[in-house]
Amino acid sequence: MELPYLLEFYDTGSWCEVPFADGGDFAMVGVVLKPNSFHYDLIEFGNFMYDLTPGKYRIVKSFGIDGSKTTLGTEFYLK
Repeated sequence: MELPYLLEFYDTGSWCEVPFADGGDFAMVGVVLKPNSFHYDLIEFGNFMYDLTPGKYRIVKSFGIDGSKTTLGTEFYLK
C-alpha cells in the first residue's frame, strides 16, 4: 500500500525511506490551495520506527490531479 506521505533520510548519495512504527502514519487531510497561496503544516515525528538522528530529511507527498500522479517534497535538516 502506498502511503500519502513519506519521510526520507539522505544517506551517502541517495534517499532512504524512514519506516513508520506499527500503526503509525500521517493523518489524511485535504488542503485546497488557491493560486499564489501557501500552507503551513506541523508534523509529529514520534510515530516512526526509529529515533531520528541529525541529518538531511525530506517529506514527500504524492497525489493525483486529473488522472495523473504528481509528487512534491521539501527538504529540511535535523540538528
